[in-house]
Amino acid sequence: LMTQITNQQVYEEISGAQRDIETMLGKTLPIFCYPAGAYNHTICSIAKKSGIKLGFSTRLGHNNLNSCNPLCLRRINMTRRTTPTVLRGRLSRVGIHADVWRHKMKKYLRGN
Repeated sequence: LMTQITNQQVYEEISGAQRDIETMLGKTLPIFCYPAGAYNHTICSIAKKSGIKLGFSTRLGHNNLNSCNPLCLRRINMTRRTTPTVLRGRLSRVGIHADVWRHKMKKYLRGN
């Protein structure tokens, strides 16, 4: 996990991953997915210094584009059963509120 290695190792991991993708595909985008979703403020800063513009965590939820940190983006979980219709619903205003409620209920039922 990136939260368990030195800052220099984090930089090398991010830069190395970008180089590997560019070698394989011929180009890369300034996007990074934190391994196992593990990140903190320092890791986000290193990602930014490495040229990363968007960083994806494994935190579930929606992002407010007016106020979110583009290096700490949440995700919407999709599975093989997620149809385009279900995805459209989850991205709608009502779907966003339903997802928030669903995640709060899951936490409540787990006792978190």
